[in-house]
Amino acid sequence: MIYVLIPTTPDRNKRLLETIESIEKSVCNQKFQILIDYNKYEGFVASVIRLVNSIDGLCMIVPNDVLLGADAIQQCYNAYTKNFPDNDGLVGWADSKMELEYMCFPFAHSRTLRELINPVYFHNFSDREWTEIMKARDRYHILTQPLCVHNHYSRNPELLDKTYQVNEDSSERDGKIYWDRFKHGFPKGIPEVCK
Repeated sequence: MIYVLIPTTPDRNKRLLETIESIEKSVCNQKFQILIDYNKYEGFVASVIRLVNSIDGLCMIVPNDVLLGADAIQQCYNAYTKNFPDNDGLVGWADSKMELEYMCFPFAHSRTLRELINPVYFHNFSDREWTEIMKARDRYHILTQPLCVHNHYSRNPELLDKTYQVNEDSSERDGKIYWDRFKHGFPKGIPEVCK
């Protein structure tokens, strides 16, 4: 079973349905189940942590502003099982615009994500941290072909909504946390900037 995890917010119902429809069109030789967490603007990371804590198995995080390609789940699964037979890695996937050397949408085992996803972040930079950690461990595999369409407001300004605005409002704080943690090798525990 592969769990497809979608964190979402109240103003994203239409976009959520579009994301779900794209996932339901997936062609995959593995069973998959869609799980959704509605958060009330307390952040992507809090939502993802709840989802990851509710499962035990392979999973992929699909943001609610993404339209998944029909073979995306299968490609992630194939790359993961080939590269990480011990369930100890992370496959990074994205659209054609994301810089996968620095950030990604993840496909991994839930126990790996539970270890990697740091609750000190609100949204931005959380993916940079898990990417850097897994690169340093040599447990990061990139799928270079685009597997989705990421309908983000930075490319389509008319899509700016409350969810994006709340995320942007947290970006400076998240950036300070990230660069402090980066400088110190991503230590365990709460960074000084958050105390």
